[in-house]
Amino acid sequence: MKKILMIALAVALVLALCVGCANQGGTAEPEPAPAEIKTVDNTKSVEEAYKVGDMGQGWPASDLPDGFPKYPGGDAYYEIYDDGTFIYVLGTDRNAYDNFLKALEDFGFAVGQPDEDGYQQAIMGSWMVSLGFYDADGVALILFSDWGYDIIGPDWPEMLPEYPDGEVTFIDLDKRGNYAMVISDSSQETMEKYSYTLIDAGWELENKNEDGTIIDLIKGDMSVSLGLNSNETTVVINLREIVPYEELEKVWPASDLPSGFPEYPGGDIHYVTLDTYGEVFIIIKNTDQKTIDAFKASVENSGWEFGAKTDSGYWYGKNGEQRIQISSLYENDMSVSILYSVD
Repeated sequence: MKKILMIALAVALVLALCVGCANQGGTAEPEPAPAEIKTVDNTKSVEEAYKVGDMGQGWPASDLPDGFPKYPGGDAYYEIYDDGTFIYVLGTDRNAYDNFLKALEDFGFAVGQPDEDGYQQAIMGSWMVSLGFYDADGVALILFSDWGYDIIGPDWPEMLPEYPDGEVTFIDLDKRGNYAMVISDSSQETMEKYSYTLIDAGWELENKNEDGTIIDLIKGDMSVSLGLNSNETTVVINLREIVPYEELEKVWPASDLPSGFPEYPGGDIHYVTLDTYGEVFIIIKNTDQKTIDAFKASVENSGWEFGAKTDSGYWYGKNGEQRIQISSLYENDMSVSILYSVD
């Protein structure tokens, strides 16, 4: 379960690196004989082993898209998260699971083949369903997520050398012909080696943070960002067109932000509004960490809730359906980036 959840969680890091990706290809057809997923703990009852006592009971139709197939039979237990709906179905069998996969296909999902651990994914536009079946326990696992961006694949962009390991998921952030790739089962060491491969292919290193978890490179009018998620096994690569800094608006974007939203105190302000999703991307140069901390505190005091700063140096805040991402100081040019969006 942890493995497939990590792919959904990696979208937060995509947004941290983002301005775009492109729509390509399809998804592989399922194999008829997936690998068996082993039991969680055969010394306990199934209910105890899967800790369903505190979960909601019944099929969560209201938390899934209209018409989404209902799993045939079994006892469903669920939890609702900000990023999706997680479901266990107990008391089921492989035949019912296969029928559910068929129902997903009939609904319009492209169902991928199982990986070596028996997990698989079904994709339809921005929707992803991650699935697995525990044969020994008669339990199906289902995770529905709406990424908000089209999930695409499987073509690797021609201008980049292929990444040497891991499992790749492609997503489309802004439909402008750019790419983002989420690569599970990788490492920081592999990511850094890949950055040297890019340099050998003519890319120029633009920025690398102190702990090496974010690496930015440029080539012509294109930029590629490599980022390591906090789980240390998921790498995100974002390939995008560069919006020339001098072409950005040079005022605080008060009209594109909610009423009463604090203004950043000082610095050289530049911003762009990403029309497809209404996101506002702001860069402030000639600033310092003390000013960034003061701005973050003023946003928090205006009603926003923030989590702890991530390992990659970002704060993520929310206020109802509104979201904000604030970076730490980029010491190479003494700047900060701010990304405002609405779910």
